[in-house]
Amino acid sequence: MKKLLVTGASGLLGSHVARQAAGRFNTLGLFQNFRPRDVPGRLEPLDLANAAAVRSKLDDFRPDLIVHCAALADADRAQREPDIARRANVDATAALTQSARRLGAKMLFVSTDLIFDGRKGAPYVEDDPPCPLSLYGQTKLDAEQIVRAGCGAWLIARTSLIFGPSPRGNRSLDEKLGAALREGHAVKLFVDEFRCPITTGDLAAALLELVDSPHTGVFHLVGPERLSRYEIGMR
Repeated sequence: MKKLLVTGASGLLGSHVARQAAGRFNTLGLFQNFRPRDVPGRLEPLDLANAAAVRSKLDDFRPDLIVHCAALADADRAQREPDIARRANVDATAALTQSARRLGAKMLFVSTDLIFDGRKGAPYVEDDPPCPLSLYGQTKLDAEQIVRAGCGAWLIARTSLIFGPSPRGNRSLDEKLGAALREGHAVKLFVDEFRCPITTGDLAAALLELVDSPHTGVFHLVGPERLSRYEIGMR
């Protein structure tokens, strides 16, 4: 049975990846502070930006495959706290990349459609030139470049808005919208920002299939519909 390392195992996406991996892989899920209760298997805390700690943990576990979901994914917070965003999104990816290369592990990095500026109009394809507008998008692009340059066998999976239940119940857009509406708050939603939302279950399944395949390179993994946040909210 292959050894799989999943980062962000307490997060919206990583928890679903770790859950679906149970029984299929010998899995180690890493989390920062919050230990998820409903994720099976081995779970351990780790500061991913601490290169020495990452090296020690990976040398001990020796994964065959890595799915790197952990990130500071709140774009507004990233803009307010750029140092924290770079530590979480860039430094952590660099530490994992170094260990993955040394151990010969295949690494899948989860990126975002926000590395693009949206001005193309038509759907983006994998070889379109990136042009992030936000600091969050820039940190993910910087991390992509680290993975490309530093890993032997690598995958980059760019995704969009992710829908579904999170361990804390407050991470996905649908959870946030539901909570705001239940509390009677007015919700403001963009009509001119379009995304291709995908469910956590579908995305987690695609990531596991991809990382355990012979494929390498960049892939766009998104849902079938192009929707504005307003259209999403009206549903």
